[in-house]
Amino acid sequence: MSDHQILFVDDEPHVLSAIRRGLRNDFKLVTAEGSKEALALFEQGEKFSVIVSDCRMPEMDGIQLLERIAQLSPTTIRILLTGNTDQETAVRAVNDGDVFRFLNKPCNSEQLKLVLGQALRQFELVTVEKDLLEQTLKGSIQVLADLLGIVKPESFGRSNRLRRKAREVADHVDGIDRWQLDAAALLSQLGCVNVAESTLNKLLDGEVLDRQERADFISHPSLGAELIGRIPRMERVAEIILYQNKTFDGRGFPTDDKKGEQIPLEARVLSAVLAYDELKSQDISDAAIMEELRATKGRFDPKIIDALEKSVDLASSCIITRMMPSEMRLGLVIEQDVKNAEGVMLLCSGQEVTPAIMEHLLKFQKSGAITKRILVSEPKPEPEPESAERDVA
Repeated sequence: MSDHQILFVDDEPHVLSAIRRGLRNDFKLVTAEGSKEALALFEQGEKFSVIVSDCRMPEMDGIQLLERIAQLSPTTIRILLTGNTDQETAVRAVNDGDVFRFLNKPCNSEQLKLVLGQALRQFELVTVEKDLLEQTLKGSIQVLADLLGIVKPESFGRSNRLRRKAREVADHVDGIDRWQLDAAALLSQLGCVNVAESTLNKLLDGEVLDRQERADFISHPSLGAELIGRIPRMERVAEIILYQNKTFDGRGFPTDDKKGEQIPLEARVLSAVLAYDELKSQDISDAAIMEELRATKGRFDPKIIDALEKSVDLASSCIITRMMPSEMRLGLVIEQDVKNAEGVMLLCSGQEVTPAIMEHLLKFQKSGAITKRILVSEPKPEPEPESAERDVA
């Protein structure tokens, strides 16, 4: 028997009982009596490789349920059981629920076993491919972000800072693809390679851009998305980068008809994080930042702003100290701009100390370009469980 869990959903208890009797010796089954009970299992953190749902159920039909599951658990393979196979039902299921297979009711055990076996193989293919892709690209993306941060710190030094804040926000939002959000945050400023240095410097100094400078800067997500979109399997990340500055009510770049929930969820997170980071760099308090972001009606997804506010409340759990590069270790965060004696920017605040950044810092310390301790932060250690303290006593 496979270790993969399969969830069956139906509002008729006798149907679920029949499924358990027919399949319990072949698969690890869990049943839910209706959509509400099924959703509760996913929201509680239960992991299912496959979900098989009846189509006609009260309160929420099977297609609506599978659409919600696609958001909560994108890798779960979705199968629809239906006695209604008309074209409209099929189109809805494919477009909204992204179903893997349709099964007509009644469905005998042998047919069901065959389809479930195919679904489990599909799940394994999807997860193995996803893991391989993520591990292969993860290192490459981080190296690219590090190199951009070193070569052009004014433009790209904020990438790791954006990623950390995006991760904190994602903790409070359902349906986020964290890997895609990570990649988009790290590469969100890639299009700035085509923006004049003078324009970027004016932005950093808080100066007003003229019409042409503003047009050049606003369109930078388009170039970034085009470059990233050329990498196989990165199309979704490219879309997130493209829509990073699109307002929730549909204004801004790109000038298309997408608005609200049509804008990728990860892009809505990135939009709020970019605005937060820009205001934070001006030494504005978190309370004032949240007040300003909420005041700009229509610009941000309200639920993302709620999540951002929760992440701000949690963001103080770190220890601040000063270190020379030779005293640092991987995982620390640079909390100040690092400049040489002539005022040339070496690293931007917010950079995480990765192997590439560490080598860069050590080189400048050795050459004498860095002579003072640098402000860094590290997470506070987790308190030991009370039970461990009792054991020691």
